[in-house]
Amino acid sequence: MPSHLTTGASEFTLRCVAEIRAYVDSDHVFVVWQLDAPVHDCRGFALTRKEVESGKKTTLDTFVGFAGDTAPAGTRKTSSEWPIQRYMWSDYAPPRLAVSYEAVPMVGDKSNLVPDKKGATGWSDPVTVTPDMGDGISAFFNRGIVATQWLSRALRERGGETRAVLTEAIEKPGDRIRNFLGGGVLWRLPKLLAEAEQSGAEVHAALFELDDPQLIEALGAFGPRAHVVLANGTKDDDENADARTALREKNVDVHDRLVHTSNHLAHNKFLVISDDGGARAVWTGSTNWTVTGLCTQSNNAILIENEDVATWYRAQWDELVKAGSDYPDGLFTANDTVRTTSLAGTASAQTWFAPVRGTIDLESARERINAAEQGILFLMFNPGPTGTLLNDIIERTTVASPTYDPNLHIHGVVNQDPSTKKHPVVGLLHRGELTEADIDVVLPAAVDEDFASWVQELNYSLVMVHSKCIVVDPFGAKPAVMTGSHNMGPRASGKNDDNLVIIDGQSGLAEAFAVYIMGVYNQYRWRYYQFRAAKGELEATAAAGDAVKTWAGLVDDDTWQAKYFTDGGPEQRELAFWLPASPH
Repeated sequence: MPSHLTTGASEFTLRCVAEIRAYVDSDHVFVVWQLDAPVHDCRGFALTRKEVESGKKTTLDTFVGFAGDTAPAGTRKTSSEWPIQRYMWSDYAPPRLAVSYEAVPMVGDKSNLVPDKKGATGWSDPVTVTPDMGDGISAFFNRGIVATQWLSRALRERGGETRAVLTEAIEKPGDRIRNFLGGGVLWRLPKLLAEAEQSGAEVHAALFELDDPQLIEALGAFGPRAHVVLANGTKDDDENADARTALREKNVDVHDRLVHTSNHLAHNKFLVISDDGGARAVWTGSTNWTVTGLCTQSNNAILIENEDVATWYRAQWDELVKAGSDYPDGLFTANDTVRTTSLAGTASAQTWFAPVRGTIDLESARERINAAEQGILFLMFNPGPTGTLLNDIIERTTVASPTYDPNLHIHGVVNQDPSTKKHPVVGLLHRGELTEADIDVVLPAAVDEDFASWVQELNYSLVMVHSKCIVVDPFGAKPAVMTGSHNMGPRASGKNDDNLVIIDGQSGLAEAFAVYIMGVYNQYRWRYYQFRAAKGELEATAAAGDAVKTWAGLVDDDTWQAKYFTDGGPEQRELAFWLPASPH
């Protein structure tokens, strides 16, 4: 017979079943668990990782203690001492081995915590961190979020959290801070170039920005076997002038595409690898080939080893060379074609190149957004005010919209230029606050002063999240991933050089992008609410605003659990999204 208890003012029944699942990308593991009811006297969970082959167990560390604790900023303790007061957690230091996880309630007050082993979740199914998603697709993500406690402490060790100290670190190949922030993108791209050069392959790249010394050197090693369409970036003058000169000194075949005077951006960031058999692989995504693109902005990249897709990108490179620094009708005509190929099983890839007429690339993406049944996760950079895929996502949360669905789970981060305050999404920041659907969109922010267990963080620039990616129904029957250089709006569609790849039916890729997006989202959600509260910008009551602003640690009681057991509440619905009845 189940027993009963009282937590706060509500009566709960003790759970008799627990569930835990682990999801992976190329960098970390995202663990989600659920109980049938709150645990009496629970102060949170200890999360333990087990290496499947050896059986070695490690209790994960946390960095935030109980409110009122006097531990110095930067202190870390195991989650059995500072428990996790959530039902999800990211493991950013897993070995590249099969691992499994167990969440154990820690009960008692903060000075006398003991594990409730009978209430433990059991072990999750094993997972392995890897970039290989199958079907010839690999996904890579950097850690280029400078608003982190780890980076703040590392910079203090080098002389302070200043732009100058960080710039020195990220401009030096091999630097520990550079390598950490660059993550999988910085690990794989130079390696990919070196492998191609050593094999005698040719490469064709179309690049918006290029200033990273390691990548310039890697391209230069190909000599005339490297062919680069190089734009001028965002400035009126040529911000890639030094890179252009350095490549030509190495006999690289460089083609100028200087389009700023016509109000366009040559915005691609793709690389095609070809051998005697023709184009065989393409690297694309949001990452500019710059120090900041690699290290201080959050970015993604995918490597698609598929002859059809690589051939399309290779043909687009030729179209850009023919166009010179112009936008002739022929370029639009070449891009107005749907290109789709099967990958394996039920997976397929569709590629769009911009500019196109009539935003037909967005229309194709919009079909997936409007067909979402479970949820949509996204990261966007300056999509624009109207006619964007972000507007389409918001329409799914708007009661008057024909695409409205109150059951969708929608989370995302929008890095929007602060000068565009009239942007309609700025007010849509809290779950259910302005809509009835479960939407939670945040803008990047940082901790701007030392307090409690946190130290001040650095905002390196306004561009903190540069990724452009949307995931639809990652755990459903029809998962879809959309990414590339495309900013997901009409300007990118009709004015700029851009590319958008849509992968349908590839559940591993959808899971990886979902994990990546949630890592970025969780990094910024609390910081952004903290920032808004401090500036008096919360629409909530004064008491709630104060609560957000002054939260400084774990609570020494069991009431933190209640929101996870509120029928139909946002936290409960979030767990339902990550723990569907039938995993993919």
